[in-house]
Amino acid sequence: MRIIHLQVGGSINSHMDASVSAIGFFDGLHAGHRQLIAKAMEIAKEKGLKSSLITFSPSPQSFLLKSEEHLLTTISERIKLAEEIGLDQIIILKFNKKLSQLSPDEFHEEIIQKMNIKHLVCGEDFRYGFKGAGSVESLKTDKRFSLSVINDIKAEDNRISSTLIKSALSEGDLVSVEKYLTKPYAIDGYVKHGRKLGRTIGFPTVNLSYSKTKILPRDGIYIGITTVRGKNYVSTINIGHNPTVNTVIDKSVESFIHDFDEDIYNERVSFKFIKRIRDELKFASVEELISQMHKDIQASEDFFDSKTREGYEIETI
Repeated sequence: MRIIHLQVGGSINSHMDASVSAIGFFDGLHAGHRQLIAKAMEIAKEKGLKSSLITFSPSPQSFLLKSEEHLLTTISERIKLAEEIGLDQIIILKFNKKLSQLSPDEFHEEIIQKMNIKHLVCGEDFRYGFKGAGSVESLKTDKRFSLSVINDIKAEDNRISSTLIKSALSEGDLVSVEKYLTKPYAIDGYVKHGRKLGRTIGFPTVNLSYSKTKILPRDGIYIGITTVRGKNYVSTINIGHNPTVNTVIDKSVESFIHDFDEDIYNERVSFKFIKRIRDELKFASVEELISQMHKDIQASEDFFDSKTREGYEIETI
């Protein structure tokens, strides 16, 4: 898959391959986004053109509001998912002042035409141009490219959106999140050194160094999966401040990987969140904490029966 970084007034030219492109911010690459991408890939195959995903970085909202990004998927994660889906190319368009101030007609000229887009696929609520002046209706007026508009996908009468997924994450409802995303919510990062106090009570954990722009699920204990060197392992994951022992000011994300004992410091891993078990609690003693951790670990083991393990492609010891 080709990865292309572009910006208005700098690197966009008319020598790009003709493509069918799905356009949007695509935070999460959820079920609704995937329908757009599937349509673009289908039309690209029919027309013998490249299939593309056009996304933006930083997020338009954070740029315009001058605020920090809070993302379901970082750019690197979007690239990884786009490659897994099978797209020919992902185009990362830098969202800057010049782009934000384009009129709809200028957007057509500077983006769609210069990027050699022959067919565009977008959602019914897609907006573009200065102050969102452009819409599906203005896209339809330009006959130099054809257009497919995909209606919203709903789950239990709720429109599947990044906002809906963020709300479910804040509630710790990872079952719904997985349904909306069509896969478990994941946080990728590198294994960092912690205080190593977990191993003193029999529960060595993997501490994750992750992008601070990434949205974390609600604090608590989760049934999860840790992916190490391409293999999935049953895990019990904690998000919080470790109030009983090893209390930290900055929020930590750490995983106890079941039946695993290897040195993986500085390696890239992925934590996948499947189901929330409980709140993070402050226990009266270390003994009470250890007792509860045994119960949490057993809850994770009980969840992953033989059928479930096979569905998540988990290593069987």
